[in-house]
Order: sequence, then C-alpha cells, then structure tokens
Amino acid sequence: MRSAQNIYDEIRHLQKTYGYKCFHFVDDTFTISKKRVHELCDLIIKNKLDIEWSCLTRPDTLDEDLCKKMVQAGCKQVDLGVESGSEKMLKAIKKRYTKKQIRQAFKITKEAGLLRHGFFMIGLPGETPITYLQTIFFAFTLDLDSSVWTVLLPFPGTEIYSKKLVHIIDKDYVNWLYKTPVIRTGFFGPQTLVFMRQIADFLVNGLSNPVYKK
Repeated sequence: MRSAQNIYDEIRHLQKTYGYKCFHFVDDTFTISKKRVHELCDLIIKNKLDIEWSCLTRPDTLDEDLCKKMVQAGCKQVDLGVESGSEKMLKAIKKRYTKKQIRQAFKITKEAGLLRHGFFMIGLPGETPITYLQTIFFAFTLDLDSSVWTVLLPFPGTEIYSKKLVHIIDKDYVNWLYKTPVIRTGFFGPQTLVFMRQIADFLVNGLSNPVYKK
C-alpha cells in the first residue's frame, strides 16, 4: 500500500507541473485503511492544497469522522458498491456487509455533504424477479445522487466462474462489456438482463438521465 505522503507528493507534482485540480481515486476500496486516508487528508489540509477529489469504496469502511475529514480535504463524491438490495444475495456473493450498513454509509456521507453514487449489479447467481425488485426498491430508499446498473461478468479466477454458478453463453472476452450480458442466470437470459438493466436505470436515475432525452 502506498503511503499517504507518497500519494500527496504525486498529487502535488501533478498540480504544480500540469495544473490539475481534480482527482479521482480508482482504488476499489480507497478507505480500506482509515489511518492512511486521515493522514492524506491532514497533509492536504495542512498544506492548503486547493483540489477536489472523489473515490470508490465499500459502505462498511466509512464513519462520520472520516467523512467529515474527507470533505474538509476537498472530497466531493464517494462511489459506493451496493450490488443488491437482497440480504440473501449479498450473503451469496460474500460482500460481508448488510443493508443496514449500506443505509448507514449513505446517511453519514449525505450528512457530511458528499455526493453519493451507487453501483448495482443485475444477474447475480440466484437472481429472481423478487430480488431484482428488492434491489430497485432498496435503491430508492438510499436517496442516491446517481447510480449505475451493470450486468454480472463472471471473470476467470472468480468463484462464480470456477463453480459455474451462471451459464456463460458467449466465451469471447472481446464481447465482455459491463452493460452487455454474456450469461444466463436463473430465469433470465441476455436480452432479459439488458431490459432489466435499462428499466432499473430508468426508474432509479429518472427522466433527467441524458440517455432518455435522445
């Protein structure tokens, strides 16, 4: 793991050399080390670095103090992995967090003044019409600022792939795009999954989404 000082030095270099003021941390779980994030925020605040930034993380790695410190250091948005609104599905894919923890994360990030972007996944092993609707309804309760809905891709090396928990229809990796289904799972084939993704996106993100204005 890179140190807070190392990250700060790179940000400072990019700012001084190229004039960049906006940054996005693409680590899957940026706040996995709260200590490191606190240290990075302290460096940004201490040196009065004029930047704005966002990051990806898990709902169970945030707390009120950390969110407040992140905002003070210029953080504007957090992207949170939700995946499903079904406790059964969350356990099945071994997320190791609950709907209660997800709700809490969205609550404290909003109170801190952060924009909240949610990631949701359709077509998980065992997906049913009920779990699908549970996920859409759950998304409404989170008071999201924005969200993205994707269809499961069972990459080699994952348990879903090795245990054949879904049926792979297209094995050409060139076609494995995150919004293009290559699987059949339970009741749902590729075209159905495409439709489900579009409906969920439409309902949760609303008519303001540019894609529906075309």
